[in-house]
Amino acid sequence: MVLMMAAFAVAATKVDKIGALDKGPAAVKAAVAAQGYSVQGSDGKVLAEVWPAKDVTAGKNPSDAALYGTLTPGTFAGVLSFPNGGQDYRGQKIPAGVYTMRYELLPSDGNHMGVAPNPDFFLLVPIDEDTNPAQTIGVAALVKLSAKASKTTHAAVFELNAPGNADPGAEVDDNGFTVFTFDLTIGGKKTPVGMVVNGSAE
Repeated sequence: MVLMMAAFAVAATKVDKIGALDKGPAAVKAAVAAQGYSVQGSDGKVLAEVWPAKDVTAGKNPSDAALYGTLTPGTFAGVLSFPNGGQDYRGQKIPAGVYTMRYELLPSDGNHMGVAPNPDFFLLVPIDEDTNPAQTIGVAALVKLSAKASKTTHAAVFELNAPGNADPGAEVDDNGFTVFTFDLTIGGKKTPVGMVVNGSAE
């Protein structure tokens, strides 16, 4: 219990409700909730805006270690906007813009061993490059598309953690990461998801 309380220290973060997504392909706008969320840091600056998918088809996660066992790799999970730019879990700079979020697992190879406590990630894709939310994208194609968000050879990766205490809400954990918790509807069931929207691994 002490460790759990330490992992989500109280911080001056704020989450506000915002209106409907007004950018991107029609199919993407139709696939997300009519209401989004604005996540603000302690300085009042908007860190990210998130519109969760209306309903993600439940599936079988191939990883026994995954936090979110009903999410299938490659599935559309919503839209994220960085009004002021951002950076991903690897510290890559992500330009200001609007991106789709796709669920993917950390590769189980030597290059990725021990880089994150959980294998669950959202990969960002520039919204105009991802026009069919109903489509599941294979890992190779998804990594290639996501690299257009980071403008490098590596995908733009955002770690998923256990959800925080407030839903919706944002808290700064003991690593200094801002973890945004929101409900993602998976197979008709609301599932709290924790996403790191600000913070990079060493």
